[in-house]
Amino acid sequence: MPARALLAGFLLALAFPVLATPQPRNATDMWFDPAESGWGLNLIHQGDTLFGTLFVYDTDGQPKWLVASALVGGPTSYSGALHECAGPWFGGSFSSVEVACNAVGTMRFDLGDSTAVVDYTVGNVRVAKQVQRFTFRPVTLSGSYEGYILEAGGQRNQEDWTFHVTENGSSFSMSASSDSEGICDYTGVSSQNGQYKTVSGSFRCNGGTRSGSWSMTVDPTTEGFSGSFVGDGFTNGRIAGARISGQLRMQGLGWRNDMWFIPSESGWGLNVIEQGDTLFATLFVYDAQRRPRWYVASSLAQQGDATDGSVTYSGPLHSNTGPYFGTAFNPSAVGGRQVGQMSFRARADGTGELAYSVDNVQVTKTVQRFAFHKQNFSGTYLGSYEHDRQAEIAIDDSGTEFRMQLVDLYGGAGTCTFVAPYMQLGSLRSMVGTFTCGSTGGTFSMRHATVSGQGFTARFDSPLFAFRVMANEHIGGARR
Repeated sequence: MPARALLAGFLLALAFPVLATPQPRNATDMWFDPAESGWGLNLIHQGDTLFGTLFVYDTDGQPKWLVASALVGGPTSYSGALHECAGPWFGGSFSSVEVACNAVGTMRFDLGDSTAVVDYTVGNVRVAKQVQRFTFRPVTLSGSYEGYILEAGGQRNQEDWTFHVTENGSSFSMSASSDSEGICDYTGVSSQNGQYKTVSGSFRCNGGTRSGSWSMTVDPTTEGFSGSFVGDGFTNGRIAGARISGQLRMQGLGWRNDMWFIPSESGWGLNVIEQGDTLFATLFVYDAQRRPRWYVASSLAQQGDATDGSVTYSGPLHSNTGPYFGTAFNPSAVGGRQVGQMSFRARADGTGELAYSVDNVQVTKTVQRFAFHKQNFSGTYLGSYEHDRQAEIAIDDSGTEFRMQLVDLYGGAGTCTFVAPYMQLGSLRSMVGTFTCGSTGGTFSMRHATVSGQGFTARFDSPLFAFRVMANEHIGGARR
């Protein structure tokens, strides 16, 4: 049965599920097969749901997209219906009532540590491919963080670390200092797999009283990182680092990763993946014959810098042709041409400006992040707020309000309770509400909040918290 309004009709009108817990791995990325360059799968991951856009070629060699808007499951296997849509030409006045989508098959995505398998059907055609994340620009962790390492399911932890990270190419060094445990130096070689960074090497603590091998795999965020840690007695460790005050980085760490759309024009969209100083953008729209058509801007380059993230990225826009997805893929049969230009600028409020041209047809749109599934922060964490303030943090995010209890382990703020209405900007969260600490209280905000199975990070502001102004500070922690 045809379904109109692809984005809104499938997901936007649904209430966010209560049990959308963070998954161990974040699947958000552009996925491809290096031996079959020319097609790809873009995934946006929120809660226990993936939104997948498949970019392939039809029987006539023309670019065609298919969409799996609700791949559900986890923690490593997701499945759902695959749809093909028709709609109004991108160069004219867009009306969502002209969008019609039909279920043409199914898709399954099995997520591994470094690779994945996508298995989909379209009618009687079945395609199964091993894919990997697409790495197109370096992502650096260089900077200073307040961090914690916890053994998952155990009691061992290393608290109140200050991490100083320096990266030079693949060379990685991290100096960790703590009042209670002295100094540890971690060195090694880093590699990048899409959004993820993996480092392995050797460590030396307290002048050599402890030493050995170590490794970690982390997902960088604007406000820090979280991930897994092995070594120095940790066999299944979780690590989280919250970026220290004054080091806000709105470029290069995935802040723009999302599906972008217009609610009143549901049925087309823009996928954005950010690495370093470059965006990889895929645009899925309709041609003059109402057929699903995609264009790619694989190297939107950063123009300047801005502390609020409002940087413009621009570059060439291409259209490709290639072999039918139902046959053996031959990358030498892929052709392409530049059809115009694209520029994109995101804003802190969750909106953005998109401008592109295709064969002299100019299109300008104000878009916004697409929130299709709740990012649930519920859990207990060992973390920090501000610089060097340790805290036990318990979050209940199961309802319509975000509720957080913070217990200052040094007693400065005592026990505080934070309450804020629910608000999700695409894959990010923003909280603005009130807090009480005994007989005192006030207002607070948390920005750019991200959560994973290992921890969370956010930016924290309050005009009066713990008897002082807190502006542009961090909060975050490793999951218990």
